[in-house]
Amino acid sequence: MIGLAITSGFYSGWGGFVRPPIAVSHLVDASFWGLNPTGYHVTNVALHALNATLVVVLALRLTGGMIAGLMAGFVFLAQRCHSASVSWISGRTDLIATSFMLLSLVLHLGSEEIDARRTRVLALIASALALLSKESAVVLPAVVVFLTWLKIRQAHRAVVAALPFRQARSRLCSMRLRPAA
Repeated sequence: MIGLAITSGFYSGWGGFVRPPIAVSHLVDASFWGLNPTGYHVTNVALHALNATLVVVLALRLTGGMIAGLMAGFVFLAQRCHSASVSWISGRTDLIATSFMLLSLVLHLGSEEIDARRTRVLALIASALALLSKESAVVLPAVVVFLTWLKIRQAHRAVVAALPFRQARSRLCSMRLRPAA
């Protein structure tokens, strides 16, 4: 049954979407809840709460402040634009893709803290699952590049701030690109 859910199209007819994580989540819901739609809605609400928690963790990793992280999670949780994805059973594609995208970003930002190789592999797996959940996750590599650039910029500023003023100024001048003579 799971093999059929993974390989078959999401919609019937030509051009159906193949989204294995979504099909498996509906299969799991069907095994727990049967045809009762309340259970499917409970799953969607739980996924939305998971996404808000991942936003809090991501904001904590980016800002380092607990208040900023909690505010980001609350704003994410309260946005009306998410109501369609949470209230419609078919909106689960957005919820699951967002879960995997946020998980990938959290793992990417924390890859230096724990076991870097294992964390990066898990981040790649989460990215692949996000792409298999919804096609809009194709922007994830660009977001990872942007966050990496922010981390490098933040580290550079910390190094410059730690240096005495004259050394920092001369270091900044030497880091600029100069035309070849």
